[in-house]
Amino acid sequence: MNRRTFVGSLTTGAAVVALGGASIELGGCSALDDLETYVPIALAAFDGVVALINPIAGSALQIAINALDVAWTAVSTAIANYQHDTTDPKTTLLDRIIAALNSLVPALDTFLETFLGGLPAGIQTAVEDGLNLLIATLTSIAARLGGGPATLSAKAGAIKPPQTKGQFIQSYNAIPGLPRKLR
Repeated sequence: MNRRTFVGSLTTGAAVVALGGASIELGGCSALDDLETYVPIALAAFDGVVALINPIAGSALQIAINALDVAWTAVSTAIANYQHDTTDPKTTLLDRIIAALNSLVPALDTFLETFLGGLPAGIQTAVEDGLNLLIATLTSIAARLGGGPATLSAKAGAIKPPQTKGQFIQSYNAIPGLPRKLR
């Protein structure tokens, strides 16, 4: 299975999960629904960032991508388990979603730190802005689900996280230098 097939499978799985079962309502909006909608968009955004790094980073990039694929899969699996598992209490399953997000965010931050150096200035800015938008958005959703406060880099912490899929897409598409525009 190549990366495109894997991402396609995750996107399909997230869409199936998004169409199923109940979710937790927090303050009149559903953070879990937002997360379900966000995962395929976030994966597409991440692919756009990776496309900028790929020609420069070489084989080390594939190793890092494989590790992040595991973290993204953990988030998707935790969401699916929350929606369909009838044996574990919902609070336990929600805690697993939060734990998966809390593992993904530092992995994205480490990815950023690892591959940011050595990139040309324009590409470096686009990669940094794109990944920090992902990190800020995921952290915001985790907090809305009841997760503890995350430690963000100064740049990720300065970003006002989008509250809707449309806002995320608009923010991502406004970043100069990113090769893929989201829809």
